[in-house]
Amino acid sequence: MTSHSRTTMTSATPWEEIDVPSYDYNVRAVRDAGPSPVYWGRNIHGQYLLLVDLDGDYTDTFHRENVAVRGLKIDLRSSEIVGHQRLVLTLESKSNVDLFSAFCDSLVSALRSATDSTSTMQLTLGTLRRWRAFLASGRPDVLSSSEVRGLVCELEVLQQILSRHNERYAVESWVGPFGSPQDFVLSNTAIEVKAVTPRDGNAVRISSEDQLESECAKLLIAVIRLDEGTLDEGAASLNELVSSLSSAISEPLVQELFLDRLMKCGYLPLAEYNTPRYVVKRREQYLVGDTFPKLVRSGLPSAIREVSYSIQIESIRSHLVAGPFLGANDGD
Repeated sequence: MTSHSRTTMTSATPWEEIDVPSYDYNVRAVRDAGPSPVYWGRNIHGQYLLLVDLDGDYTDTFHRENVAVRGLKIDLRSSEIVGHQRLVLTLESKSNVDLFSAFCDSLVSALRSATDSTSTMQLTLGTLRRWRAFLASGRPDVLSSSEVRGLVCELEVLQQILSRHNERYAVESWVGPFGSPQDFVLSNTAIEVKAVTPRDGNAVRISSEDQLESECAKLLIAVIRLDEGTLDEGAASLNELVSSLSSAISEPLVQELFLDRLMKCGYLPLAEYNTPRYVVKRREQYLVGDTFPKLVRSGLPSAIREVSYSIQIESIRSHLVAGPFLGANDGD
């Protein structure tokens, strides 16, 4: 008989305070995990589990999708409740507990946008597919400090776009993770996001000859001035910002699109991203027009490639765009 508990977790991982059972598995409920019950668990071998309860029969879906992830055993079992099933994810080796914990955090965050057991199953399978692809090349590296700051600023801009547009349009505008020269494309406007911290001085780094050239009618540089801060100052870590944005997305399909992009950026909800916390000090936008100082592919000799350079912000003050950050709605 499965043992249930709702005791608050205080240890490093949610499995460490769960006793190893003599039969079946012991579980503790995951709080605020969406419409379908989700549990941390341990089996008779002491292995770590995540269990998702489903209302209905998903046998055909489970076998049709046939998702396999290295290091995880994935089973669909009958539940103790008639007409219900339970998806059981088992970590095969505790040496990968940090990745399994990050996977579970990512899945639980996604499941908060579910509306029923069907969308819960879809989100779970989608998260498993993303992790399978992400882990295919080996153990992922932790993002560098500059990569974290860059992602924080892109998420800050996405948050601004989400406040002005419908969810799907906003998330699909985030094209940088798929290799686009600019980070966002909104209708006829491309947006390149740049993070600036006190240690960077007063310059933005342009990483290629394609970043400041676009087929869109308008190209903006969004400069986000960041500094490390505290919760009292409204600062947020990368993990906190991801969680906040994920909670703000209500549609399961859009949640999938958002998580796809995060994974393309190399992000996992690892403990390393719980600090530092960043606070946005100022947001600025600059119009990249004909007179804006730039090196672009169309203006360079064909023999010159892989150009990178810095632009002093004081030198482009005449290109500063006044008014609301990112302007008004640009059409959904």
